Amino acid sequence: MHARELIDLAVFVAAQGPVLLGSVRQVPTTALSQYWTVSKCRLDRWNRTLREGQVPAAARHDELATGRGLQAVCEEILISEMLTRVWSSILTALDYVSQNNEAQPVAASVLAGHLEASNRVLSLISYNPQAALNNEGELNRLRRLTERWTDLLLGSLGSLIHAPQFAHDAVRAEEFSRDFDRSRQPHVRLQAWNLISASLRSTFESHLHGVTPNADLNSSIAGAVLVCFPAHLFDSTGVYHSLWNLRLSAMTSDTQNMVDQLLAADSPEEASKPGFSLPKLHRSAGTRHSRLE
Repeated sequence: MHARELIDLAVFVAAQGPVLLGSVRQVPTTALSQYWTVSKCRLDRWNRTLREGQVPAAARHDELATGRGLQAVCEEILISEMLTRVWSSILTALDYVSQNNEAQPVAASVLAGHLEASNRVLSLISYNPQAALNNEGELNRLRRLTERWTDLLLGSLGSLIHAPQFAHDAVRAEEFSRDFDRSRQPHVRLQAWNLISASLRSTFESHLHGVTPNADLNSSIAGAVLVCFPAHLFDSTGVYHSLWNLRLSAMTSDTQNMVDQLLAADSPEEASKPGFSLPKLHRSAGTRHSRLE
């Protein structure tokens, strides 16, 4: 799953988030487990690449290949943060509405790790102009774009979430929220979302280069998000066709995992093994404080 597709997913989550908050009281545990586990795997990959990017050029065997890989990872980190922030705000709001404490700790853990990776990207841009990043100016422009669009998506959710906890600029998110409040009619909001989707694709298309380093993990993360949404929200033939297919694939995989677990439960050896435990973190996600303006 290319990073640009994560942008489409972030738009979908923001557009359909109010429906999810009004119809779902608890996120499936399997979806939370997958979201947390795969996000941590992706974070480990990011950190390895970022560490390699900080190795002096004389110690690298292939400086060109390292530079390209680092550039692609930095783009992926910045772009995917849009989805991480928006989905974290929804998970936190779901816990608040349902009076549960299952989704928010997972959201906080994933977002905290993502922000650490993003801060390392900012450090590379700010303090390593001679590193393998030949396009640090482009990365900085990409950062600015993702921050502004993220605040727009968060602002669209209005009072359903606590935007200042997840926005880059709380004042800007509030301004976007007021703009969306003026468009309460369903047909107007639908038209607005169509324009937003088209604008996002057009805006980011020229800023993304090459392949996505972690397309496999991105797909798994997206699948964990999509299975939480009711099926009727998807257009299986139109704009969200690819998301619909990914949701079906994720549900099929989830069903197979449940069957495997049931079969394993009958085994005495498996019954003695410790199970997966979601993190129990009680902290706000906070925002990233950029050193770049």
